[in-house]
Amino acid sequence: MHAVPSVLGRSLLVAALFAAGTARADSAFEARGAGSTFVADDARVLGHLGHAGQLRFVWGKDPIVRRSKDGVVLESVVEHQLDTQLVAALGLFDRFEIGAQLSGRVQLAPGAGFAALPSSLSAPAPRLFAKALLVDTGLFQASLRARGALLESIEPGAVLSLDPGWARFTLDLGAAISPTSTSLVTMPFALNATVPVHERVAVTLDTFGAVTSQRIPLEAMAGARVDLGVVDIVVGVGGGLLADVGTPAVRLTTALAWRFDPVVAVVPAVNAVEPQPVEEVVAAEVVAVVVDTPPIIEAAPVVPAVVAVAEVTVDHTGVTFGDDVVLFPVDRDTLLPDGLRLLEIVAARIKDHPEATRILIEGHADARGDSAFNTELSLWRAEAVRRSLVAAGVAPERLVVRAAGSSRPVAPNKTAAGRRQNRRAEITFESASETP
Repeated sequence: MHAVPSVLGRSLLVAALFAAGTARADSAFEARGAGSTFVADDARVLGHLGHAGQLRFVWGKDPIVRRSKDGVVLESVVEHQLDTQLVAALGLFDRFEIGAQLSGRVQLAPGAGFAALPSSLSAPAPRLFAKALLVDTGLFQASLRARGALLESIEPGAVLSLDPGWARFTLDLGAAISPTSTSLVTMPFALNATVPVHERVAVTLDTFGAVTSQRIPLEAMAGARVDLGVVDIVVGVGGGLLADVGTPAVRLTTALAWRFDPVVAVVPAVNAVEPQPVEEVVAAEVVAVVVDTPPIIEAAPVVPAVVAVAEVTVDHTGVTFGDDVVLFPVDRDTLLPDGLRLLEIVAARIKDHPEATRILIEGHADARGDSAFNTELSLWRAEAVRRSLVAAGVAPERLVVRAAGSSRPVAPNKTAAGRRQNRRAEITFESASETP
């Protein structure tokens, strides 16, 4: 149970709802961004000029009821509530995301028929939102966000995501300020856990609600997200844990979600710098660097006497990863912690090669799944590598991404070890044309 404002306040609320016939019920179930599966947004943002969207339908049973002091339901005021939500977002500069949400609502009192539909329609105020990515280590992301309804409320907040590879956890916190609310500040929250159970299916759980000076409504939703290549289908079922106005006994939802990240390929015209022969070997946490500095008297290049099994090699031609390096989990574009660590070292070494004015990042996938999905996945992986290198200090105008899909395997796809090697990214250095 939870605290209510007062018996008089509750009575006035119920009387107002009956008088209006179809009053609006505030609900915590509302997508907070294009990255939301149910309610909690994702800390990640779209790539530059990438776009995403959702069309969702949410039905609630008995969202508004009259209760006794002990919380016993005495009467249903609104028996059925159907929300339609359309969310669209646009990525800017790989760090920002902006978007908007349009909603429609139908509420029916007990016993109301189709004749009551015209008077039961309402359109909540459009919502705008913006998000800025502050931290992205591959394993952990943190963003600041702001959302609000026009002339109604503003809700600053933060989104934190943790992705160890086998699951993804997101905490979405906010502080909603509304001049029309009886509470000066409402603190909405949402916690999401998503676990892949198949290469195209993930189960997901959301717990969400809001904290005010008067009540703490709480809901939970469980469901699945199915990747169909072009769009995702989301289905879920749940209901109220701590009942309140807008928290239904049962809730069902379904949604269509889509996402597109464009290829970023910008190559500036810069002067080439004379390359120097440099060979670097990275083994575990240790980087061995051997530099041949041209002396006054010409001499043979210095070669390391003993070279351990390397995880990655950086030279004037590009980056070569060892066979045991795994950058990505199955069907994911999120860098593993070890892969992220190696790319940070690679980024530091790339700065030593200014002659490489065009650096090609090519994403690859194993042969499981259809070809179109593998091509899209390989592009996302190349983008993930590019974002990691940019975050580590490599100039973004030097980087170009390309998707190879599963067309060029380096090992047989019949074995797990071979498929692991084929889930890779290749980095090649290309120099500017020599000037006469």
